[in-house]
Order: sequence, then structure tokens, then C-alpha cells
Amino acid sequence: MSGRTLVIDVAVAVTSSVLLAPLANSRSEAVSKPDVSQQSIWANDPAGFVQDQLGAQLWDGQIEILEAVQDHVRVAVRSCNGSGKTYIAAHVVLWWLMAFPESMVITTAPTEWQAREVLWHEIRRTYRGSEELVDGKLTRTALELGDKHYAHGISTNEPELRLLEGAVNRTLAPMFRTPGGPELRVHFDLGDIEALQESENDHVDRLVKLVSAGVLTVNEVRAGRGLGPVDWGDRPAKPIARERESAASA
Repeated sequence: MSGRTLVIDVAVAVTSSVLLAPLANSRSEAVSKPDVSQQSIWANDPAGFVQDQLGAQLWDGQIEILEAVQDHVRVAVRSCNGSGKTYIAAHVVLWWLMAFPESMVITTAPTEWQAREVLWHEIRRTYRGSEELVDGKLTRTALELGDKHYAHGISTNEPELRLLEGAVNRTLAPMFRTPGGPELRVHFDLGDIEALQESENDHVDRLVKLVSAGVLTVNEVRAGRGLGPVDWGDRPAKPIARERESAASA
């Protein structure tokens, strides 16, 4: 049961679901590192793991979510604000990592702030009540248990999804390649996802920033828009911070 990957997409309201969960952690006091048989028990009883090992107090809807993740490849949860979905999503992350060796979890949210301060705030809170059991290295949006055993949180904007695409091609795709067979590559087609499409104003603002930072030249931008070059357009702009430094040292 190793090598499993879980993707959690959290389209959340800012309203916190922490109010539905007690601050006290009531998990079993005896903590020991899991073996394969223990992980198998946890894999088949997610609610038992979350309640007994992580000390969560769940209501029926949260237990139903856990069992759905256990039984189905794809799960969607429709709920109101403050119903405890962020709370249970955080516990699903830790259950998955602890039940399946060399498993990976990717959580996504509409913005970087939501990824860091909503779901991962709850993950950090849950982890800190169970550090002896879970172990690993925790950061603001990542929990590393091993090279191929981790959880990462990202926002669903195109640059970060391209980073995820690269990670999938480095770690997961090789697992499905047959000996002597062609290299497998994963590509995310984002063209039909309306939320990821830039407005014209946003696109222009991004290009202006790239030119101002010296990443693109004016002629590179013009070429991308089907326009001809200008005589002065091949010189990269000097970033404002560097101009200030140069002026200060003059």
C-alpha cells in the first residue's frame, strides 16, 4: 500500500472550523512508531485513527467524509461555512501519511494565503498535538517524512501548478514506466479552467512587472503579441532596486 498520492482541493471560506473541535487533545498517551500491521489497521479504519491517535472528536458528517476518502478515488464535499470541513481535511492529510508508507499528499487552495493560513494552519495545529506519533519536518505549507513521503500545500495559480507538474514527472511518472518503454510525461491542460485564465489587464500588468524586473525585454513582449521590434527594445530594464543602489553608491 505504498506510493499512494492524495490530492485535496480546498475551496474554503475564511470562516474557521476550529470552533467545532476542542483544543484539548485526547489521543492515547502511549506513542510508538507504527509497523506495517499497524498501518494496515489504520488504513482500514480512518475514523478510528483520527479519533484514537490524533484525539479528534468527530460528528457523523466528518466520519462520513473519512470513510468516503477511504472507499472512493474522488470525493467532493458540499457544505456550509463553519461545518468542520477544514478541520477534517487536516486530519485526512495526517491519516493518509501515517496509513500509507511512501505516500504523498498535495493540497490546493485558490490563493497562497488560503493554502498557508486556512488548511495548513489546521494541519500545523493538529500536527503539534501529535508530534511524537507523526514526526517529520513541518514548515508553513509542507510536512516532510521522507524523500517520497510528504504533504505539500500549493495555490492553484499556473506557476505553482507547473511546479507540481514537474514534481509529478520527477517522482510519480517513473513508477509507471515499463522497462525499456517510452518516458512518461504529465502535462496539465489549464486552458479550460476559467478561474486560472488571466484577464487582459492582469496579463498586461504581469508583463510590465517582468519587463521592469529585467526578466523580459520589450521586444520579447512585442514578439509574443505579434508586433515587430523597436530599436531600443532589446536592452533589459534595470530593476528599480539596483538603480537605487547604483545611485546611492555614486
